[in-house]
Amino acid sequence: MKAIMIVLTFFALWLTSFLSTSGENILALILILTIGILHGSNDIRLLLNLKEGLRLKMSKQQYLLLYIAVVLLGAICFYLIPLVTLIFFVGISAYHFGEQHWSGKLKKQSIFFTGYATVYGLSIFAMLFYFNQPEVAEVVYDLTGFQLPTAFFAPFLFVNLGLLVILSVVGYQKFSGNFVLEAFYLLVFGLIFSIAPLILGFAFYFVIWHSLPSLYDQITFLYGDVSSGSLRKYLINSLFYWLAALFGLLLIYYFIGGEDSLFLPVLFSFLAAITFPHVFVIEQIERE
Repeated sequence: MKAIMIVLTFFALWLTSFLSTSGENILALILILTIGILHGSNDIRLLLNLKEGLRLKMSKQQYLLLYIAVVLLGAICFYLIPLVTLIFFVGISAYHFGEQHWSGKLKKQSIFFTGYATVYGLSIFAMLFYFNQPEVAEVVYDLTGFQLPTAFFAPFLFVNLGLLVILSVVGYQKFSGNFVLEAFYLLVFGLIFSIAPLILGFAFYFVIWHSLPSLYDQITFLYGDVSSGSLRKYLINSLFYWLAALFGLLLIYYFIGGEDSLFLPVLFSFLAAITFPHVFVIEQIERE
């Protein structure tokens, strides 16, 4: 599957050479609002399919209410303590990205895995931030009111990449992956982030390198294999929650006045709110 993802990545980069800035933004939004949000739209069904010992004794309706409550709590936290919530979102998303990428290549259920997955994900964010410093600083300021200093970006990148190298050397025997290939992937990500603007670079990684593999794993977990039939079942079961998520995003955007300058902060805070419960769901699946 990684070969397909490489091809998709370079095809997407080639395609953007024909697009204007507005065209790139539209492409990024299409990717995030379709495949990106879709990959988290079947969480309730995933929870209900967990083994008895791993899931709470709750009905589908109770799970849904709890899920919505956690999303709303995340949104409230972004409103009350935006900077703390943003830092927490980046940290938990970093772990989630690393967890998905290294699943099957590194023994799970260990402190080392948690630390390594988090540092790997932070390295991805650090590269994205480093190559898009003005846009990142603007989004952070719009979200939190905090002015991120320019001096933050390079140390954040080098510290995380340095930790990643150190942990890779220290825990070399724990891995089953190809480190040369993994280093190549990081170079690909760096290339993407250095060429594409912030939202498009994020969309390429989030959709091609995270959401698509996650969808593959989820469909396999639910239906035993990935086929046209199982994909159709997944889409049907996800449709209501996916449409509800899009409606919620549009509703928030409408209530803040529909200003273009606020769309990116709203989008990222919305993704953060729905990420919190999603990470928990995927963690339970990985335990099983």
